[in-house]
Amino acid sequence: MDDIEQTQACAPAGILASEFAAVRIAIDESANGPRLLIVDLDTDASVYLEPLELSSFCLAQKEDRDAWLRVGSYRPGAMALGEAEH
Repeated sequence: MDDIEQTQACAPAGILASEFAAVRIAIDESANGPRLLIVDLDTDASVYLEPLELSSFCLAQKEDRDAWLRVGSYRPGAMALGEAEH
């Protein structure tokens, strides 16, 4: 099942976007319990998060959250704006 079919099987919740990233979110009720489907609009990468995982985010420290940044120029190995590839 591709991301479009996954999202259609879920209750749509919306799109969250900023100047740095954009994601589509939906509530999936097809598993043993509800979970959140998040689809990155730039890469079409997706992840399902269960309530336990979401609750854990609330307890994470700033340093933990900083380590999660993996988009755009925050990706390991990404070139800075204006940096030439060698």
